[in-house]
Amino acid sequence: MTEWFVYILLCADRTYYCGITKDIRARVREHNTGARGSHYTRARRPNMLIFSVGAFTHSDAAKLEYRLKRVRRPRKEEFMRLKGKLWRKTQAGHGVLFTYSRLPKE
Repeated sequence: MTEWFVYILLCADRTYYCGITKDIRARVREHNTGARGSHYTRARRPNMLIFSVGAFTHSDAAKLEYRLKRVRRPRKEEFMRLKGKLWRKTQAGHGVLFTYSRLPKE
């Protein structure tokens, strides 16, 4: 199974961008140089990777990305600070949230 990552970029205008990928280095490079970067980040270069967490299925990564995109900046920052307390490894080695409700709410 291929590992998916959720990542957060800090854009040049000090805003955050959240996304998912299988290859973080390549994706950050795309955001900064290529036409394959998102419309949002193309207008806010350079972008710097400030957070990533892996060991996801595509579905789990997409769910967390959706949740992170719906919360405001202070909650994203709180999540980044608490990340280690929200995750655990299963016996199969996959990272899972204890519960999505543990993500700080608005």
